[in-house]
Amino acid sequence: MYLQDTSRYLNRHQQDFSVVLDEVRAKIPQESLKGSVSGAMRTGLRSYTDVCDAVFAMEIGLRFLGKTSGVPKAPLLSYLTESLKMGPQISSSVAKVLGESRLEHSTFTWQLLTCWKSELMLSRGQVS
Repeated sequence: MYLQDTSRYLNRHQQDFSVVLDEVRAKIPQESLKGSVSGAMRTGLRSYTDVCDAVFAMEIGLRFLGKTSGVPKAPLLSYLTESLKMGPQISSSVAKVLGESRLEHSTFTWQLLTCWKSELMLSRGQVS
């Protein structure tokens, strides 16, 4: 039963992600990231693989946050690594970048990472 319930959150393509973002916003008031933090994220994630890994971790985290909520000022990285036990799946470069975000920044962090991923795909000549 537990595995069935968890698989709903891990299957990324079964749901319009705007629904997930709306669920998170309804449970945790969101604030934008400081410009310096946004810039540091982009600087810290240079490889396409790291950006993809960060987006993947954020999507899993957001799916759970949308259903369970959390403390807005709680560190995002702690939520992912301790609450969701994702530590082994998060590289040191991704951990360093996500370490500046809090749960109240989660939707903006996801938006920034998703945009950065799209920019990198365009520069590589890939289409999603």
